[in-house]
Amino acid sequence: GCLSGAALVFLTADLREEAETAREEAHAAGALVNDAVHPEASDFDVPACVTRGDLELDVSTNGASPELARQIRMELEAQYPPAFGEFLVFLQEKRKAVREHILDGVTRQDFWRKAVDAETLRLLHEGDLAQAKERVNHAAASLGL
Repeated sequence: GCLSGAALVFLTADLREEAETAREEAHAAGALVNDAVHPEASDFDVPACVTRGDLELDVSTNGASPELARQIRMELEAQYPPAFGEFLVFLQEKRKAVREHILDGVTRQDFWRKAVDAETLRLLHEGDLAQAKERVNHAAASLGL
């Protein structure tokens, strides 16, 4: 009787009978169910997420292997340091200036491809936010920004 008004219900215990009762009650209340122990009985999956500011990386196995999703999430956490989130804040500000000064869409696209290239990404992966920003600033300066 405690699921009235619920929109999402998460079942995590390996109690088959109780889980089925809760699932029926949730569905009767119009809620969706995620069953961590019996994913085949779930209405939805919860992806494993890595968030770095506005950068969000999601991994889903569609319930086939939450452990594999967790392992991949851990790899992504190591591969994408917090510098990526900080870099996105910088890019949001830079993007406003670029849009105001470069009216042609193709030229803007070319600018961003040069400014955020493989070398810039390498610097971010290494956590060198200052050098990554410098590359973008240098590219902007070459266009008079």
